[in-house]
Amino acid sequence: MIRQQLNAESLNEIYTVALLLTGSRRRAEASVTESLRQLTESDVRCESLQATFLQRTVSAALDGPQYWEQDLGLPAELQRVVALPVRLRHSFVLRFLQSMPLEQCAKLLRLRPEQVTDNALAAVRAMAGVMVREQAA
Repeated sequence: MIRQQLNAESLNEIYTVALLLTGSRRRAEASVTESLRQLTESDVRCESLQATFLQRTVSAALDGPQYWEQDLGLPAELQRVVALPVRLRHSFVLRFLQSMPLEQCAKLLRLRPEQVTDNALAAVRAMAGVMVREQAA
């Protein structure tokens, strides 16, 4: 996700992932801001920014309020992701959109690996059902 240097594109990608994980503009902005602060105030490499950012964002998402804002300014496809139940959304974003290894994802989400797999697959099924209903309407 993070290239050798931070640029507008990589920051946009980071912020989008934060929106998907937290479901909140305020919490996404706080997560990105804190991760960037750590990058500038310490000897953190760009490569480790992704790990720092994901850990901070997932912790904020797991420990914070379990709601999502209706309009985050995301494309319809990503808005469907945000509308998923929290556990399904987290597993889907980390496993499929971030291509995180199963064991790492499970540790970060405080779940067993099989739960992550079940949640991610349930997310795919749920979004497929939404798309079928939208096309039928």
